[in-house]
Amino acid sequence: MIPKTVFRGHERSVECVDVNKECSRLVSGAFDSMIKVWNLECDQATVYEKDIDSDHNPKKRKENFVTKNPILLFHVPMVTLADHKDAVVGLRWCSWNSSQVISASWDHCIVLWDLQLAGEVSRIRGSKAFTSIDVNKKSGLVISSNTDAVPRLYDCRSHDGSLVKQSFIGHNGWVSCVKWNPRDEVCFVSASFDKSMKMWDIRSSKTSLFDLHGHEDRILCCAWGDDLVASGSADSTIKVFSTS
Repeated sequence: MIPKTVFRGHERSVECVDVNKECSRLVSGAFDSMIKVWNLECDQATVYEKDIDSDHNPKKRKENFVTKNPILLFHVPMVTLADHKDAVVGLRWCSWNSSQVISASWDHCIVLWDLQLAGEVSRIRGSKAFTSIDVNKKSGLVISSNTDAVPRLYDCRSHDGSLVKQSFIGHNGWVSCVKWNPRDEVCFVSASFDKSMKMWDIRSSKTSLFDLHGHEDRILCCAWGDDLVASGSADSTIKVFSTS
């Protein structure tokens, strides 16, 4: 299997990507503090592998290019958003507006962007670096993970969106990842450097519903699919838990 398209434009490691529900746009965030928006439907700004020199610069001529396996190698971003001051580590398309995305950064900020305006709509300032975000597809609520071990809930659509709606206290280390339950709009899971995952109900933030253990090192990522929750850890293992 070979890549259909390769996007070049970031200057440091790419930390997060997300595709809109129409599969027409892709957003990427990187350690260069940039967010880039890419067109998945149009290849007018694309050159092929043989048309790139050693410095990844497009050569002048490509009309005679013939290959059995053309690889689209260079894609120019539609929009670049450069208002973050540190690594962009979380990106999600908004469920309530197809032209808006939400980003989370190590600069202690969550930003709501309007891609049609190519600018910032609102900004949430935290006290610690964010590590990930997730947007609830039904309610539009945003859950964040942070280096202070406390997942937090926001409503970026409200006038007081910068205010924390709820905090979920229970972890003893950095929270590396949060994911909403795709089947239940009030439940989410958090993964932590304390080697545990916790399942939460936003209607009651005082204690977690369940604690999931089994890893021997930091949990770095998690995913939720139907009745299963998966986690990846620095102990080199992936564990899958049943929630049914």
